Amino acid sequence: SAGKQPTSNRQGTENCAAGRYSVGAADECSLCGAGKRSGEGAAGCSPCEQYMDFDEAKLTCVCLDTFVTKVDGSCTCEAGKTLVDGECVPCEDGRYKFKSGTGSC
Repeated sequence: SAGKQPTSNRQGTENCAAGRYSVGAADECSLCGAGKRSGEGAAGCSPCEQYMDFDEAKLTCVCLDTFVTKVDGSCTCEAGKTLVDGECVPCEDGRYKFKSGTGSC
């Protein structure tokens, strides 16, 4: 059934782990793939929030490498960095941004 896979001894089924899914009748659960997440026993995957990717070790979506996590869990650029082509990069020489955010320097 959806969200499950056969047990190793084939005597029953078990839920797919977080970050994996099954639409049913599969021998094993499939990975959600980059930028997608699922809870345990999922029949499908959902996209991670903006600027996030799924971390298999933490079993949750986390901010991409160049971003920092805000108190509310969303991702942004730290002070001194701005958003360029989907990543936070240092402000250009002679410019600075004193607050975190994705706005320009």
